[in-house]
Amino acid sequence: MVLKPGMTSYDLWKGLEHLFRENKDSRAMQIDQDLRSIEIGDMSIHDYCHKIKVLSDLLANIDQLVPEKNLVIYMINGLGYKFDNVSSIICHQQPISSFQQTRSMLMVEETRLLHPRSSTTTHRDHSSSPVALLSRIDAQNL
Repeated sequence: MVLKPGMTSYDLWKGLEHLFRENKDSRAMQIDQDLRSIEIGDMSIHDYCHKIKVLSDLLANIDQLVPEKNLVIYMINGLGYKFDNVSSIICHQQPISSFQQTRSMLMVEETRLLHPRSSTTTHRDHSSSPVALLSRIDAQNL
């Protein structure tokens, strides 16, 4: 598309740059919209965070850097209801967690949700034990 007879390497390079940057603003708007509206859906936390990072890197490649704080906000906003507990904690941290810290917290929560603990315990000597103790007072022996 850019190669023409008699072109210098500089002309070729400038033509390629122009071709790449020609639609830079419209690409930036579309990628930014994708990033702001991303939702986890059926993705794992790993895949979700990877997709956010890829979109952020695409914006950086066209000179539209996304602050890390914004990445964390977009990540939290796109989580499903099952991550409400941990996302509430993340939102109230001062200062807000880094992208990597938030990712780590969400991965721990995802693992916890995938492997819930059993509600029964093996220790029976506590106040919430299902065993009832019965005693009988014999009035004659008092």
